[in-house]
Amino acid sequence: MLGVPVAVIVSGPLSGAILALDGTLGIAGWQWLFLLEGVPAVILGAVAFRYLTDRPEDAHWLPPDEFAWLRAEIERERKGSVVHVEQRLVRAMTAPALWYLAVPYIVVGIASYAAIFWAPTLVQESLGLGPMHIGLVIGAIGVVSGVAMLSLGASSDRSGERVTHASLAMAVSALGFAVAALRPHPVIAVVGLAAALAGSYAFLPVFWCLPTRFLSGTAAAGGIALLNAVGSVGGFVGPSILGFVKDATGSFGGGLTAVSGLTFVGALVMWLLRRVSVLSQELDFDGASGNTVSSVHDRRGRSGDRYHAASDHGLPHDAARLGGGDVRYRGYPFSRAEDASGAGGGGGR
Repeated sequence: MLGVPVAVIVSGPLSGAILALDGTLGIAGWQWLFLLEGVPAVILGAVAFRYLTDRPEDAHWLPPDEFAWLRAEIERERKGSVVHVEQRLVRAMTAPALWYLAVPYIVVGIASYAAIFWAPTLVQESLGLGPMHIGLVIGAIGVVSGVAMLSLGASSDRSGERVTHASLAMAVSALGFAVAALRPHPVIAVVGLAAALAGSYAFLPVFWCLPTRFLSGTAAAGGIALLNAVGSVGGFVGPSILGFVKDATGSFGGGLTAVSGLTFVGALVMWLLRRVSVLSQELDFDGASGNTVSSVHDRRGRSGDRYHAASDHGLPHDAARLGGGDVRYRGYPFSRAEDASGAGGGGGR
């Protein structure tokens, strides 16, 4: 996912430099942009087709140790699902949770594409810069987006919580669009645009942890493809909203306000998804429902269970390991906590 903001960091200054070639050899700057950035994409597409395989078994370029690790991780994720995991494609397509997730994803598509598509024009109108300097500003916005993506992802991984983190990212994006629409100062308007794009990008890695909570195998592939297909609608709607409003009013203010309001509604929908159980669970024991962090602590000292302090195993401070049980704390899998020297038997629950 980090490749998305990294692409902005690289392409911003690069595009600015290419546009400066305007008139060279009788070719317009935008034509140079299409040629010099489009041809490498076509070449890399052929390379990707050759080397990005469908299964680890087909990746002959993968070293044996990395292949073994990847296979083990895939198997562990398959066996360690928090809840019942749907593997059948047809049923996955009708899973209510999948369509619930489609709503905020479409909204983020609208927000992110609107921001990145019109960012150069917005920066130019706000700061009055030339192509090269506009590219540098866009690159700086990419840096902010990358930092936001890493920070929010790390926070979500530490807590194991996804839904609230994703809704927070959307709320930041909505606020950024509102600031850019109000334009209290040219620099503040660009800062708002940066917040809008950073929130949209930070949403992505957290969001994509959710579908595989209830889908796996073919169903996961199909479900993720469906989300991407539905979400691509936002790639058309977002830039169109801003372009239409600008043509009608002569400014971006109304369009930015509309995108801000829509993104805020999407954030609210995302936050309400906490009520969907398969999207909000954080911990399980062998996939059994009802075994949460709180239930672990409530059961300390019960006959047949052996509790080991989390610090003894380098686990988070509020995690626990029970003898004979395969514990997952907030999405982190732990091996069986057998303790042959301990007293109390084999971990009945």
